[in-house]
Amino acid sequence: MKKVSTATPLSIQDIKHKTKNTRLPTLRFMFFQKWHALILLLVLAVIPSTIAYAQTPSEPVTPGAPPEAQPQMLQLETPQPQAVQPAIPPQATQPETPPPSSQEQPGTIVLNFEDADLKDVLQTIGEITGENFIIAPGVAAKITVQTSKPILTRDVFGIFESIIEVYGLSAIKSGAFYKIVPSNTARQRSIEILQGKDAKGLPSGDRIVTQVVPIEFISANDLFPILQPMLSPAGNIMNYPKANTLIIADILSNIKKILDMTEILDVDTFKKMQIEVFTLKNTTTRTIQKELTDIIAPLGIGQFALIPLERFNSIVVFSPSSQLIESIREWIERLDRNVSEDAALIHFYYVKNDKAANIKALLEQIFILRPPPPGVRIEGEIRLYTYDPANALLIQATANDYNTIMETIKKLDNQPKQVLIEALIAEVSLSDSTNFGIQWSILSGHVNAQGPNPSIIGSSALTMGTLPTPSSLSPPSGLSFLVTDSSKFFSIIQALASEGKVNILSNPHIVVKNNDKAFINVGKDIPVATQSQQTSITGTTGIIQNIEYKKTGVILTVAPQINEERTVILNIKQEVSDIAENITVGQTGFTYPSFTKRESETTVITKDGEALVIGGLIKEDKRESYTGIPLLMDIPILGYLFRYTTHSTARTELVILLIPKVMDGNAEAANITGEFKKRVEEMIKEWKIEAPLPLQGKKE
Repeated sequence: MKKVSTATPLSIQDIKHKTKNTRLPTLRFMFFQKWHALILLLVLAVIPSTIAYAQTPSEPVTPGAPPEAQPQMLQLETPQPQAVQPAIPPQATQPETPPPSSQEQPGTIVLNFEDADLKDVLQTIGEITGENFIIAPGVAAKITVQTSKPILTRDVFGIFESIIEVYGLSAIKSGAFYKIVPSNTARQRSIEILQGKDAKGLPSGDRIVTQVVPIEFISANDLFPILQPMLSPAGNIMNYPKANTLIIADILSNIKKILDMTEILDVDTFKKMQIEVFTLKNTTTRTIQKELTDIIAPLGIGQFALIPLERFNSIVVFSPSSQLIESIREWIERLDRNVSEDAALIHFYYVKNDKAANIKALLEQIFILRPPPPGVRIEGEIRLYTYDPANALLIQATANDYNTIMETIKKLDNQPKQVLIEALIAEVSLSDSTNFGIQWSILSGHVNAQGPNPSIIGSSALTMGTLPTPSSLSPPSGLSFLVTDSSKFFSIIQALASEGKVNILSNPHIVVKNNDKAFINVGKDIPVATQSQQTSITGTTGIIQNIEYKKTGVILTVAPQINEERTVILNIKQEVSDIAENITVGQTGFTYPSFTKRESETTVITKDGEALVIGGLIKEDKRESYTGIPLLMDIPILGYLFRYTTHSTARTELVILLIPKVMDGNAEAANITGEFKKRVEEMIKEWKIEAPLPLQGKKE
């Protein structure tokens, strides 16, 4: 191939551009204008011969052809005097260059750059398209491109964008200029914003733009992971779920492909979908749904969906195939046949929130042991069984009877309410001012009864109205309690504890289901000899004793019942017992331990979160102590002369605080659990307890 050197023709605009900033005196400028015209005529005369000389030598130019009919070949002279290499891989065959006459088309041009500098390429493209360019700092490239066939001049700019995209560059429109920047930073600049999802309306080219794509029929969250792999290295996609919109920044050619994929996926599902509703007469919707799925799905004959409407005993069928819907119609007619009373079916129901035996007992009372309620029709015989390992209920009945029973089961098998019971059991030492019990000091001004109808229930001498003073009260004859504010009660306990007058026996927290019983025991099991007998075997005397264990300590039993208004009925039984001195029983001289016991049992009504204080269980301990001269005070009879006997009496009152908190559902249970956790953390922080480390495996 011959080395052909061509000169880039200069237009009048080029020459004017080169000389427009030159300032000359008036006479010299007029002289220059004359030479200017001469030079222009010479250039116009040389251009046709120059273009003809740039063609292949073996293909002479047809004489007499007008200059504008010749193909416009713009080729930049490479700096190295080497032959021009083809811009295709070595294994590809270089296409034959057609004769110039076959390339002659008006408004076309041939581009041929061989290792040309980016600035030179931009200058040429600017002369062809009339666009202005600004090159970002640090941007440089050597461009090689060959077009074997003429291209339209109006397509030059789009081809130019594709060329620089290969070299990792992008053209960003900015006013009257295009900025040439690296593609990886182009999306961070001010780029053109387009809207819509029609790929046909996009302009040509490979510049980077931002496309706002509204999604109509499907979720943008579902479409996002499908389109993301289709992006170019310089592209980016963002999801705006509030408007169900995708925002894509990428080159135009790639955005067209993404919009084509979006158009395929974002379609109205129901537009081509056929819907039929079938009302069942003898079978349940769940049964038909399962049987149809088991029959049709393995055949793989088409897409379909079955939605049961239990309230209407109907089933909705979705499918794009009308033939498949007809097949499903035939199967429904076969399966929804009349079931006779003698052909009752076995139905399984797994009880979720109660024991299957409890549900069974209620259903027997309603449907079997008694006539059915008014308005309820039972067609055949109903039999109920329970399977305890799975907590399941087996119902033998016709389909219609089963549907009737299920309406009752769903109302019975609801998540039950629960109660968190916070209890505080303490012994308060009574002084002279509280000789009749701690409740009188509470009522004399420390704590007031709460609620719209404050009341005090029990066997004390209190009446409604103005609270009496301690001096005007008679001693209580038994248990008394009041409903009060828990925070105020705790302040009283803390005040007494600061004086060493309170001994907290237990502070349990327990959760119990509605109408169940909660049992708390904090104490010891004391062995007690219930029977002792002396024996004499072979001359040896022995003692045979029967031993039983007796529970002592704090024993609390609470059975709550929750009403719809969130009031709680509490059946409370409280016992505090302890071992006392041994007592000699009978003539045999056997000694047995004695026990002190304080017990209260009552039923009260309180509101959710309201504190209940129980008091009035007073214990009196009489003690006798001796002081005197050692040894002499122990002499029988005469020892009384050398010792001093002190008699003391200690009175304590058992006080119980109960706070029930209703938990109706998982949300309330989570809130109460969070409050309890926070209190534990505060207690750990206040008492400076070292919290255990979380289980994170072995540390090196």
